[in-house]
Amino acid sequence: MRSGGLPVGPRGKERVAYEGDYLVHENIGVCRYKRAVTSVANGSEWEAIELEFADGVVEVARIDSRLLTRFRAGDSRGVKLSRYADASRWLRAKEKVATKVRAQAVDVMALYARRAGTARAPCAPDGPDYAAFCARFPHAPTPDQARCMEEIEQDMVWRQRPMDRLLCGDVGFGKTEVAMRAIYRAVRNGRQVALLAPTTILAAQHYRTLLARLPSDMRVELLRGGNTRDARDIKVRMAEGTVDVVVGTHTLLGRKVEFSGLGLLVVDEEQKFGVHQKERLKALATGVDVLTLTATPIPRTLHMSLSGIRDLSIIQSPPEGRLNVTTYIMKSTDEVIQRAVARELRRKGQVFFIVPRISDIDAAAARLHKLAPAARVVVGHSKVRDLEERVLNFTLGIGDVLVATSIIENGIDMPNVNSIIIQDSHMFGLSQLYQMRGRVGRSDKAAYTYLLYGPDVRLTADAKRRLKALRELSTLGSGYELANRDLEIRGAGSVFGTDQSGDVGAVGYELYMNMLEAALADARGTSIQAVLKCHIDLGLDLAARGSVPTDYIPLDVVAQEVDRLRVARGYGDLVDIAQQWVNTYGPLPPAARALFAHHHVLAACRRLGVETITLDDGGGSGAAAARLTGPETGPALWAPLLEKGALKPALRARVAVHEDAVTVAFDGAPREEWVDALLDVLLPLAQHVEAKQQLLVEE
Repeated sequence: MRSGGLPVGPRGKERVAYEGDYLVHENIGVCRYKRAVTSVANGSEWEAIELEFADGVVEVARIDSRLLTRFRAGDSRGVKLSRYADASRWLRAKEKVATKVRAQAVDVMALYARRAGTARAPCAPDGPDYAAFCARFPHAPTPDQARCMEEIEQDMVWRQRPMDRLLCGDVGFGKTEVAMRAIYRAVRNGRQVALLAPTTILAAQHYRTLLARLPSDMRVELLRGGNTRDARDIKVRMAEGTVDVVVGTHTLLGRKVEFSGLGLLVVDEEQKFGVHQKERLKALATGVDVLTLTATPIPRTLHMSLSGIRDLSIIQSPPEGRLNVTTYIMKSTDEVIQRAVARELRRKGQVFFIVPRISDIDAAAARLHKLAPAARVVVGHSKVRDLEERVLNFTLGIGDVLVATSIIENGIDMPNVNSIIIQDSHMFGLSQLYQMRGRVGRSDKAAYTYLLYGPDVRLTADAKRRLKALRELSTLGSGYELANRDLEIRGAGSVFGTDQSGDVGAVGYELYMNMLEAALADARGTSIQAVLKCHIDLGLDLAARGSVPTDYIPLDVVAQEVDRLRVARGYGDLVDIAQQWVNTYGPLPPAARALFAHHHVLAACRRLGVETITLDDGGGSGAAAARLTGPETGPALWAPLLEKGALKPALRARVAVHEDAVTVAFDGAPREEWVDALLDVLLPLAQHVEAKQQLLVEE
C-alpha cells in the first residue's frame, strides 16, 4: 500500500493520487505527481506540490489540487507530458474535446428529452389480485428489493412519462422477481410484454421461470430463431395480441416481428447487444415502459444513470443466508485444479471450468479427465447443436464439471454449482469475471472462485488491476461499485466507442467525465432532477381533503377524474383538465379549486426536485415560511436557477437559498394566500426548466 496520498479534484469529487501518478492540470495539461513539499517564500512557509512537466519540475500551491484530476486514460505507458511554459497546445486540445463533448451532450439530452415528452396512460393502482400474486412468492423481499419494487410501481402507476429504469443488482439478488411483478402489472393492465435476453439459454431459463411464476391465464411464449412453424405461429399470435408475454433473444428485434399493444420491454444485460440491435431497441421502446436488468452495467450505461438521465434502482442487500464468494488468484497447476474439483465433488456439488476460447475446450476437458477421472465432464459451447439441452441436463445434476466459455456469465441459474475455475483469467474483462463469479454461491453453501493464469504468463498492469479489484470487491452487492472501478481501469477504447476514446486519451478519464457532466447539465438548462413524489405539510387543507362535491362530479366517475390530476405532468396538463371540468360539469367550486392548487404545487415541486415542503413558523414570531427540501436543494443548483430571471420582480413571498434547503417566506401574508404565494415562486421556475427541455426536443 502506497503512502502519501494527495486528494485531487473538484470539491465533492476528490480522488486520492499517489507519488508517481499521472495527473491532468486543468489549465496546463498532463503532468506527473512527484511529492508534497513545504516551501518558503518571502519568509513565509506555504504548502506546495511538485509536478513534473515535459520541461521540468514546478511547484504549485497545494490549494490548486482542486484543478488536478487523475489521468487514467487506459494504460499509462507512453503518456506524453505537457509543457509548463507553453500551455497553448494543451488548451487547444482541451477545447477541441469540449466542443465534441457539448455536441454529444446535446444529442444525448435531445434523445431523452423526446422520450420525456412522450406520454402513455399509466397503469391502474395495484389491487387485491396483485397482492395475491406477490404473496405466492416463497420468500420475503429484501429491503432493497421492496424499495426497487416501489420505485417501479411509481414509474408505471403514477407517471404518464414512460419508464426508463436501470435495475442494477448482483447476480442472484432477486432482480428477476422485481421484474416479474412489473410484468404481472403490465399484463393485468392489458399490455403486451417482451423480455429480451442475450442468449438462447438465458431466454429459455426466463421462459421456464415465467411459466412457473405467472398465473395460468397469462399466455407466455418463447420465440426462437429460425423460420420454423412454431416461430411463425408465435409471430402471428403476437401481432394478433393473443400472446401476453414473449421471451426471446435478438430475434425479437427482427423487422418482421410485430407486437400488438406492447407496453413493457424488459431487457436483460443490455450491454450484450450490438450497436445495431440497440438502435432497434430504441425504436421499439418509443412510448413503452423499459426496465433494464444488469449485474454490472457497462460504464456508458452506468454514467448515464449517475448523471440523472436514466432512473436507477440498486439491489445491494443479499438474500438471507447468502454467503460471500471466496476468491483466489494463483498460477494454474495440476494440483490446484485437482484439489479444487475434489473439494467440490466431496460435498456433492458441481464445478464450472471456464476457458477464454472455444478452441481451448477440448484440451481442458482432456486435462480434467486425467486429473479427476471419476468426474463426469460435460462440454458446452455455442457451437454445440444441443448446447441448451446439455446445460439444462447439467442444471438437473447430470454431470459434475461443465467446461465452457464465458457464455455461462449470462444469467444461468445453477444453485448446486459452488466452485468456478477460470483458466487464463487475465484474458477476460472485469465485468465478465464478475458475472462469472456470480454464477456460484447462489445457495447457503460456501462458494469458491479460482482465477488462474499460466505459469509462464506475465500479467500486464491492467490485468493485475482487474484481478485485484475482483478480489477486493468480494462482498455481496459490490457490482455497482465494481462498475465504477471498471471505468477507471478500462479508461478508453471499447468503453466509450471509437469516437470518444481519443477524447478520453487527450484529457484523461476523470476530466473528460467532469466535462461531460457539466455539458449535460448545461444541455438540460438546469441540472436539477425531477423527483417522483412530493409531500406537503403546511398545516393547510391544501387538497380540501381530496374531496370533490358529489353534486359537482357524479360519484361513479369522481375517482377517475381525480386520478387524472394525480398523473398530470405539469401546468399545461392541469390547465387542460380544469377547462374540461368546466366544460363538462360547470364552474369549479371552491373545493375543486383547492384540489387543483394542491396538484399545481405538487407538479411544480416534482419537476424542481422538491420532495418535502414543511412549515417553519419562525418560532412564533409570525414570520412563517415554507421550507423546501430535496436531494439537490442548495446553492449549487438553485442559486443559478434563481438568477436566470424566471421570477417576477413583485412576489408575495421572498425566496432564500440555504445550504440544504430553499425557503419561501410569506412576509406576514394571511394563511389563505400562502398557496398562491408558493405558486408565484414554483410555477415560473418549473416552466423555465420545461422550456429548456422543449428547446432540446425541437433542436
